Amino acid sequence: MAVTAEDKHRLDKWLWFVRIFKTRTPATDACARGKATCNGQAARASRSLKPGDIVEVRTENRKWKVRVMGLPEKRLPHADAILCYEDLAPPGVGEGEMQASAFHQGGNQVRQGRPTKKQRRDLRGFTGD
Repeated sequence: MAVTAEDKHRLDKWLWFVRIFKTRTPATDACARGKATCNGQAARASRSLKPGDIVEVRTENRKWKVRVMGLPEKRLPHADAILCYEDLAPPGVGEGEMQASAFHQGGNQVRQGRPTKKQRRDLRGFTGD
């Protein structure tokens, strides 16, 4: 992971390389929709990054604010990827957002309706009927 001052990378590739996004397509879409800024200015996917830049990105689950520390040449494992940026977001930011978004996506909903045969037997045993 040799980095020189002249090394520059596209914003969307860097977001994918350091595993902020799972694939490059959502990283490019976030830039196109204005959910990514670099040094306080709206950033397109082709924006060149250099070490020291401050990148803010809003994903489904979290609002990221990071300082670019390294420019990897390829996608890295998580343990190495977290060394390429410094997280500047205060602790606890985005945790409530993640819970709220998971609640409204329809996952893990409790099914209601008629109890199953086993549930009826359990209810009868509980009530003593």
